[in-house]
Amino acid sequence: MRTFLSISWLFVTGLSALADEPVVHRIGPDGEYHAPGRPATGPNLLAVGGKTIRFSWMSGQQATPIPVRVDRITAARRIPVAKGETTADGQGWSWEWTPPITRSAVRYEISLNEKPELTLRIAVRDPQWMKGLMTKLQQMKWESANLDHGELAALSAIGLRKISPGPRSAGNTASLSMISDDPGSARRKVIWDGDHPDLVVWRPGPAAGDLEIRAPRWWLSPEALATDQGIIRFLDLFSEPPVNP
Repeated sequence: MRTFLSISWLFVTGLSALADEPVVHRIGPDGEYHAPGRPATGPNLLAVGGKTIRFSWMSGQQATPIPVRVDRITAARRIPVAKGETTADGQGWSWEWTPPITRSAVRYEISLNEKPELTLRIAVRDPQWMKGLMTKLQQMKWESANLDHGELAALSAIGLRKISPGPRSAGNTASLSMISDDPGSARRKVIWDGDHPDLVVWRPGPAAGDLEIRAPRWWLSPEALATDQGIIRFLDLFSEPPVNP
């Protein structure tokens, strides 16, 4: 027991130290963002309100500081939020920004002066929503099929430890199902697609209220689930269908 408590204390201490470090996003010379765990170009960014982000644009050449601005994007207008100036080095530009805490999904656009090809779009989520939903999912029971050891370890690392192996499916299709203690509750099942890294499809399941979702398998990788973006993507799959950012 004493050993377990020591390990737990070290784990909590490590999380506290990590929380003080800004999230780093590196953008290549072509203006493309490469998400951790993804085999090719990544999607729009996802972030947590109130948590500092460091953007690093890799130009591959000597750079000089340039102005940067942030606009909030709504369906009807663009609202200026912040301005600043990047730091330059021999590789490109970097800049830090802390998105405001939000109670809903909020979209922002981050642009560099005279560098439209490096414009980023980012959707920011409510940290309390994330915390509450994650706590709920950690208490649920799960059934998996054809997941590898790395994927199961990544799920365990985010607190999903009640995962039982289901029957092997045809063609070794990988899946993860959320199971409620109430037998009358709707079920949600995700089929993990290894061939389409950007495709997400929602469709009704076999019973009323059930949902079956096809999502990119790389979302389940240890590299992806070790990031805020990966956690948000996972939470979206097992919450209400999200609004497209």
